[in-house]
Amino acid sequence: MSHLAATQIPKPADEQAFERACVPLWRHILGDPNVQRVGRRGQAQAGVDLCGRRGRDVNHSVGVQCKLKGPGGQLTENEIRIEVAKALGFTPPLKEFFIVTTAPDSAPLQALARQLTLDQQGLGRDLEIHVWGWNTLEDRICENTEARQAFDPSFTPFGAQLVAQVTELQTTQATFTEEARDTLDELRSQLGRLVSAGLAARVGDDTRRDAVEAALDGQIDDIRDLLSNGDATLAQAQFERLLARVGETASGRILFRIEANIGACRLALGDDADAAARLIAAFDHAPTEPKAVINKIHGLMLREDWPAALTMGIEALAAGNHDPTLGSYIIQAAQFDKGVEDPLSLLPEALRQAAEVRVAAVNFMRQRGADSWREAARTLAAAFADNDHARRMAAEADLEDGLNDPLFETRRQLPPKVRARVTDATSTLRSLWDKTRQARTPPREESAGLCANLILGLHILDDLPAAVDVAEQGMDAFPDDTELARYAAIVGLDAGNEALVERVLPLLEQEPAGRLIAFRHYANEGRWTEVRRLFADARAIAPASEVAVIEALGGLATLKTSGQDLAVGFGVLLSEVSEDPRAAIVIASAARTADLEAVEDEAFEKARCLLTPDSHIARRLMVARHAVRRGDWSVVADALDGWVETTIDSEELRVLTRAYTNETPVRRRGTRFFQNLIPALKALPAYSQAEGLFHFNRGALGHAIEPLQRACQAGKLANTSSAPIVATVQTA
Repeated sequence: MSHLAATQIPKPADEQAFERACVPLWRHILGDPNVQRVGRRGQAQAGVDLCGRRGRDVNHSVGVQCKLKGPGGQLTENEIRIEVAKALGFTPPLKEFFIVTTAPDSAPLQALARQLTLDQQGLGRDLEIHVWGWNTLEDRICENTEARQAFDPSFTPFGAQLVAQVTELQTTQATFTEEARDTLDELRSQLGRLVSAGLAARVGDDTRRDAVEAALDGQIDDIRDLLSNGDATLAQAQFERLLARVGETASGRILFRIEANIGACRLALGDDADAAARLIAAFDHAPTEPKAVINKIHGLMLREDWPAALTMGIEALAAGNHDPTLGSYIIQAAQFDKGVEDPLSLLPEALRQAAEVRVAAVNFMRQRGADSWREAARTLAAAFADNDHARRMAAEADLEDGLNDPLFETRRQLPPKVRARVTDATSTLRSLWDKTRQARTPPREESAGLCANLILGLHILDDLPAAVDVAEQGMDAFPDDTELARYAAIVGLDAGNEALVERVLPLLEQEPAGRLIAFRHYANEGRWTEVRRLFADARAIAPASEVAVIEALGGLATLKTSGQDLAVGFGVLLSEVSEDPRAAIVIASAARTADLEAVEDEAFEKARCLLTPDSHIARRLMVARHAVRRGDWSVVADALDGWVETTIDSEELRVLTRAYTNETPVRRRGTRFFQNLIPALKALPAYSQAEGLFHFNRGALGHAIEPLQRACQAGKLANTSSAPIVATVQTA
């Protein structure tokens, strides 16, 4: 227990304030004036918020992780293990790692820290691990004036003298007998009753009470404006000061408003647990206030206590509370009650047409897997064009329709009308994402899904540079989101941006779907030990369409890491390929790297023969890409002719264009291709040059002059050499 319990140090309002206040504290503790925060908010920190050196010893690095917990919040064993695992990746390696928290000291967690220290020593690491709760922190903060002022800006030199006096008084009081303390308690009790009576007399005037209430309401509204404008940190600090000032003298309604708004600030700052506690606690101040009921239901939903939220919502509805927000919450909670099939039937007719109620109803349909949700979302957005939730759902409905279009599923092409809708949908998601990024409060967790869907839309439209940019933005905002990391890795792989893939690689390996992507990345990189390590996981999670490729890569990894004869091993692997040409291409590519020309020829020929008129575009692309490496342009044209979108510039279309240009002998399909190429593409230098060379190769010099002139006027001619295109595993 802190030796200054009578002068408690206020806990920080948010994570950043906690980190800032800890800097002078740890400069004092470590004797290192250079202790500093690691990076900035959103950047990967390897589990370390502050770093310094014990006694300024360059060989003794110390890391500190700050964990802010709201009232009643506790640090968990799982959190500690996760943070310790992250800290092991900090550079340079740490000698000491402290996890400090505003939650109370915990003997079990301190014991866990000691055990983890022993575990690390057993692994050969010289790392001490400590967990300090708020009780310990208070003791250490009080050792240093600068640290005390950082945590409590109201602490002044006069305050220091006062603390000393209080401490002396506490020491004196400790010598009192039990009887003396009882006497003092009775005196305090009598004094309290007298003060309360005096206060009651002073505020008994209803007119004065109304004036005070109105003034406090005005102050709350003014502070609330700060929150509405995105400054949740400042708003919370002002609400906390107001709460401390009015204390128990304010009415329950005023206390409810202040406490509920603090909860709203915590929610805006991303602390859902503390927000839930505040919203639920606020209810007790004004249990008959309709908004207090709604806020408590919100708190229950943040805790995912869906049955309690639904029960309380229906009871409030029966009591006459017909607020649309209440209706929305009832539908959201009913989503988890399998006995509810029509959530709108729970609400009176008058509530069913409110925007937030209809948004919740469409989301209910979506989460329950009803195909009709997409059309309902578009209808909703048309009716409420200014509602961001409705706009987002309608956009995501159009994206889903694009993904499910038969032409896209087999050829990765979009019919013109579908492409227009996907383009508009992606534009909508872009505007919503930009709005989220421009807000002054940290983006909420659900915005990670918005970012992921924007990446998906850009990927569908083959705008890989933009998709990579958004993925980078998303990982800056949500550095620990594993689902978003999968989307980022996929566009990173397809765009050849290995830095992005490497950035998210640690997250990918935390769950099965991510390990499948990591497996693909390691295979592309030729890191066969890692491929072999992840093979079983990749094989277990892979869809049926990908199993043959996964097995070929797994077999190749075993072959590469076991020292077996490659020619013999490749032959065995090739004999096991029976249906998917991509598996044969995996072997052909490895044989080419090993300079086993005969094996490569055999594997490539098998892949070519396995292509059928119905083969998926992913299989065709992989065969075509290896054919480019070999200079087999007729095979490229055979694989892609009629399967590539010819009205949109893309890597695939450029590959097909080069195939027609270089195919020998020239065939009529090349002539048709260039005749039908749309003017917008013909105007691009790469296509102008290819068209001119095509006509030159077939001896039509008169037809070659004009496109070659266009290419020259646009800039220098492009390199037409058959640069290798790395074969990658495509998701079928």
